[in-house]
Amino acid sequence: MRTVEVERVRTDEQIVDDVLAGEQGAFAQVVRRYERQVHAMVWGILRDHHAAEDVTQEVFIKAYERLGEWRGGALGAWLVAIARRAAIDQVRRNKWVGRGGVTAEFPEMAATDPTTVEDAAEVLAALGRLGEQEQQVILLRYFSGLQVSEIAAVVGSPVGTITKQLSRAMARLREYLRVDP
Repeated sequence: MRTVEVERVRTDEQIVDDVLAGEQGAFAQVVRRYERQVHAMVWGILRDHHAAEDVTQEVFIKAYERLGEWRGGALGAWLVAIARRAAIDQVRRNKWVGRGGVTAEFPEMAATDPTTVEDAAEVLAALGRLGEQEQQVILLRYFSGLQVSEIAAVVGSPVGTITKQLSRAMARLREYLRVDP
């Protein structure tokens, strides 16, 4: 009879405690858990996949170095806040032109179903038509999976403002895509 190893679900606090205690490999769990959210935030600002990958790596290095400064709460929101600052710093350092056209290529997308790629390209093009703030809240909410309160903490705006931005952004996306609510 074969035994199947089941990785137990660990809280962020437990993982961070293990990292701070010197357990090798524990931080990899943090990276696996939050890499997509961090990358989505960075990509949303830079609009360049390769630059976003580089900055995402920098974010996790910074987070590892500063892990002792984390005071509990939503680790994902803390990481996304670091990512946002790192991406903005990248823009300032390189005078990055991040508001150009939205690329329709995500390496994670499987090209097996042409309609999926076409639909994704259409959604990304519509997203690119939104204002910067609206793009950011959409990316954080739907690509990174953050709650409205977490988004408010990341961008430094009241929850009500984020709710309105999300509502307006979704209405515009529906209009651009001609989708019924």
